[in-house]
Formats: sequence, C-alpha cells, structure tokens
Amino acid sequence: MRLFWRWTCFFVLCWGVLLGSGLSCTGRVRLECKEDNECPKERPFCVGALCKQCARDADCPSGLVCKTGACITQTQENNLEIISTEETTDGGETRPEEPTLPEAEPVLEFDPTEETCQAGSIRPCYRGPEKNRAVGACVEGSQTCHTTGRWLSCSGDIVPTAERCDDAIDSNCDGKIDEPCCLPDPQGVRSIKLAHENYFVLGLAFAKDGRLFSCGGNEVAIWDKDLNPKAIMRFRPSNSSATVTTLSLDVADNILATGENDGRAKVWDAQTVKLIKEVVDPNNSDKKAHAGGVLASMITAKVLFTAGADRAIRIWDIETDTLTTIADAHTGSIFSLIFSTALYSGDNAGFVYEWNLVESPPKRKATIADRLGNVWGLDYHPNLAILAMGGESVVIRDLTASNPTNQTLPLKAEQGMVLRLAFSPNGAWLAAATDKDQVIVWDTKTWTEQPLKLQGISSDASKPQVRSLAWSHDSLRLAAGSFQSIQVWSCPVP
Repeated sequence: MRLFWRWTCFFVLCWGVLLGSGLSCTGRVRLECKEDNECPKERPFCVGALCKQCARDADCPSGLVCKTGACITQTQENNLEIISTEETTDGGETRPEEPTLPEAEPVLEFDPTEETCQAGSIRPCYRGPEKNRAVGACVEGSQTCHTTGRWLSCSGDIVPTAERCDDAIDSNCDGKIDEPCCLPDPQGVRSIKLAHENYFVLGLAFAKDGRLFSCGGNEVAIWDKDLNPKAIMRFRPSNSSATVTTLSLDVADNILATGENDGRAKVWDAQTVKLIKEVVDPNNSDKKAHAGGVLASMITAKVLFTAGADRAIRIWDIETDTLTTIADAHTGSIFSLIFSTALYSGDNAGFVYEWNLVESPPKRKATIADRLGNVWGLDYHPNLAILAMGGESVVIRDLTASNPTNQTLPLKAEQGMVLRLAFSPNGAWLAAATDKDQVIVWDTKTWTEQPLKLQGISSDASKPQVRSLAWSHDSLRLAAGSFQSIQVWSCPVP
C-alpha cells in the first residue's frame, strides 16, 4: 500500500507539471545557491540552498500554489494533503510522512504582450536594443506559438554585453571588434588647475571631436582636445551672477544644455555657442524653467530633461517646442536623473523612481530604491538594462531580471560618499566621484573595484568634493572636476 501511494503521488505531480509546462519530468538539474541572485531566470529563488521555481504562493502564476519550491495546482496540493498520512502496517495510529516531490520545474514563460498567434508557428525575435540587432555577436532568437495561441518568450537571442579587449568578439555589438577598453592610467594625467577660479567645477561633458565642456561659477568653458591650459572659449549663459549648476551635451545633435541655480535652463548650439532657446514654465511667474535651482539635467535626441529644488521634472521637446511637467515628482529636492529606455530620478531622501512617459501627464511607474541617503548620482548602462545609483554606497540594479534585486558595491570610509556616477560609453567601466577627492572605477562584468589611485583632483585640500565626471566618446579618457580644477586621465594605448 505504501509503495502504491508513493507512485500515485509522483505520477500526479509529474503529470501536473508536464501539462502545466510542456516539459519532461526527467533530466532535471539541481542548482545549488546561497542567494537569489545566484539562480537562473527560470528558477529565481534560493530555497534551502537550491534554486527553486518559487518561495511562496505569490511567486506562482495565477491558479497555482507553491509547494517545496514547485508551482502546482490546488488539486495537486489537495492530493498531497490526502496522502501525507497513511496507516501503519500494524493497525496503529496514522503518522505523517513527507511526500516525495519531483524537483521543481520551470513553468512556461510567455511573451509579455497579449498578442495571439497560430499554434505551432515560429517567428524571429530579439530582446536587445534594435540598433544592435544582427551586429557583432548579437543575433536573433525565435519564438514559438503555444497551443494556447500565445507566443512563448523569446529564446536563443544574444544581446549586447560589456566589451572585452582580448577575445576578438564584438560583444557590445557596436560594429567594432575589441575596441580599446583600457583603464585610465594614473600616470597619464593632464591637469587644468584654474579651470574655474574660486569655484567648483559642477559639470563636464566631452564632445565627439574631443573638446571638453565645463561649468563653474557663472560661466561655461570649452577646452581643446589636447587640454591646453587656456580655454578656447568662455561664455556666461546669463547676464546675472547666477551659478551654472548643470551641463549636459547631446553628442549626436551637437546641442549643449545648461541649468542655473536661479531656475533658468537653456539650450545652445555646441559648435557656435549660439542660444537656441530658453526653457520657460508658463506657470512660473518669474518665467523660468524651475521655481528653485536646476540641480540635474540631461539632453538626448533633442529632448531636454531638467529637475530641481522645486521637486518638479520638466521635459522639453526642442523640435515641437512642447513642455511637459511632472509636478511634485519627489518629496525632496531632485539631485539626479537619467533617461535611456525610461526616465529615472533620485532625490535627497534616498528615493529613486521610474516614470511612465507614455501617459499624459507622466505617472510614476515604480520605486526602484529607497533609503539610499542622498542619491547624487544616477547612470544607465549604454548597452544593458542596468541602472547604477550612488550615495552612501553604489547600488546596481539589473532591470531585466524576473525578480530584480539591488547589488551593493560598498565603499570604504576613506573613499567617502558618491557624488557622481558615469558608465564608459563602451560599457566596460563604471566610475564614481566621491567627496574624499577620489574617483573609483569598477569592471562592469564582475563589479570588481580596480586597483587605481585616481585622486588629488581638488586644488584645495579643505574642499575635496569631486562634483563632476565624464568619459570621452571613445572611452579612452576620463575627466573629473573638483574645486577650481579638472583632471583628465588617458588610457595607455600604444
């Protein structure tokens, strides 16, 4: 009788998993783990030192429950409850017995769209940026239409990863094989000691031709690609004494954006430095972009994003001359924002939000992080769906994971707090500027801190905050700005 119930239990469970997933009950792999982030996408939960399909009922699709790491139907769970006790051979009282469960199997994953299809049909698919499709190592995968008339998730596609310098593979799928991704050389440094005399360098940006833009005090300076100590040009965005607090550059369209501590925001032709337009909020009585200072800005594809002390985010489409406002976007001042496939913003209360820009007005889509302290730095990986957040530590979030978790890159006490973050354009490195006169660099494949000593940026030891950071377009130079001065490290390329 005991043997009969054991085989009945195994058959019921295995057949249920088979019907629910379309997969075999044999050939399973036991994956050992310590944390969830060590588990694969199809078994994302570390339960009892093994990667499982679920940890609780909420992890399972609708209609299924979690039992010892497997998503099963309610009927299967009831069957387990019935056979979990059985009579003893000597006619005594019943005693519980742990049922034997098959190893957890992944259920089928469907395409997030609700698009219907003809069962058995197959189509190509690709989950990476469209610009990288069929370039370098990136290839299309395929999708099969399930018997339910829905597309299964894409499989077999290869999306961009960080470039390696020694494998003869175009891993980041930009059409270049093993383009230089060397580390900045602490010895190969150029310094401009009085870039902005008596002021912090609050913004830096490289143009595609190698020129470097910087801002400090009430002016913007432009430096040639050789970083000669005398600027090519200096200009004041306003006639007032307002401090230029932010600077960003749309490399593709050669447009420069500036923000000031009196709430003004302007866009310029980066080649001629002629004013294109000033952003004005029609609801602002002072006719400025923000009621308080502009604390963060980014310009890309002729769209300017600004945020500030008034807790608002402004989105201005330069071509259509339309302005969108997210009022009271945060409960505190917004110090950082970044736009890639979505818009992200961080504040001085430690919150990072993702915004849905499809709705009008834009709505908050998700809270990515909270209680991070002051979120001074945000940046998005150029090829992967990875967001970096900086404050008292650096937090990395993989936005493609089925169960996204935050990975913390701890900082030593002598390294201080992060004020700026910047991914290199080739995706190989993440740099962080701190308030202890240092720049830290991590390898984005392993998130290992590199043994570099990029320090001594400030010209005044009593003012050690590194307030700006920028990589050159080819990822061969890294610039940092602190009090009065700029330092630029170059890669030791032969």
